[in-house]
Amino acid sequence: MKAPVVEPLVTVCMPSYNYGRFLSHAVESVLAQTYSNFELLVVDNGSSDDSHQMARSFAARDPRVQVLTHPGHANRGVNASLNLGLANASGAYFGLLPADDMYMPDGLERRVALLESAPDSGLVYGLSQTLVEDGRPSGHIGGRGPEEMLLHDDTSDLLEAILFHDFVPGAAMLAR
Repeated sequence: MKAPVVEPLVTVCMPSYNYGRFLSHAVESVLAQTYSNFELLVVDNGSSDDSHQMARSFAARDPRVQVLTHPGHANRGVNASLNLGLANASGAYFGLLPADDMYMPDGLERRVALLESAPDSGLVYGLSQTLVEDGRPSGHIGGRGPEEMLLHDDTSDLLEAILFHDFVPGAAMLAR
């Protein structure tokens, strides 16, 4: 008998501060993924709008969603929120999706497949498309391919190019 294929768990960290107007779209974009073995950590950073309550209602409906917040529901900033997400991550892979962004329906599936096919790779990413507040595409595409990064900096060190110019859109990245 053939053993079932076990898909690696992906942690998606979603920092949120007063993003109630966007949060449901962001969370729904994760819940609608074609890749279903994920945990979604919504890290509320002391929101004063309905973000925290909205996140808790998603968590009550879907066990893959967890809501984290800083002690005393304090606003500690995005770096502290990402660190809280990392400290609570259980996945083999870690992705970031700010609460005002959305994933394409097969985004996690494609990124996991790339990481699985390249075990020496530490991260994968794609391009991102910026939306205007009402959800329509703005026409701005973020991110650069490796060849373009190296040409831009006149270097042969890809890590150097990434570190100097941050060409990798955070929401389009998945790391081991």
